[in-house]
Amino acid sequence: MLREFYEVAPVAIHLIGVNGQVMHANPADVALVGYTPSPNEYVGQHIRTIYEDQGLLDDFLGRWDEDSPIINFRANFLTREGAPQPVLIFSTAQAEGGSVTNTRCFVFSDPEPQRERDTISAFGWPA
Repeated sequence: MLREFYEVAPVAIHLIGVNGQVMHANPADVALVGYTPSPNEYVGQHIRTIYEDQGLLDDFLGRWDEDSPIINFRANFLTREGAPQPVLIFSTAQAEGGSVTNTRCFVFSDPEPQRERDTISAFGWPA
């Protein structure tokens, strides 16, 4: 029943492993980035394929040991065709034995796409 809830959720949800690989993505997430015709080109690949700002992604992946959520974070994903997709990200990490094992991201199309995208400051928090 929980899996069915995840699969039909009206929000894009994906799980990212510690290696940055997309472990699972629900249909809404696959559609958000334009991979519906070929979801295996997205699921199983590195999350790098859909982030426009690679420096932001590297910083994000490098801070997993802090185990703190990212809430209402504005970024641009790239669609399968390479077009920017303004999104809002809500992300939490899953930890076992003191180590982060994956992160769960809930992603929404940004209702205010004209707003400035977030950046990482010297302290790693959105500026």
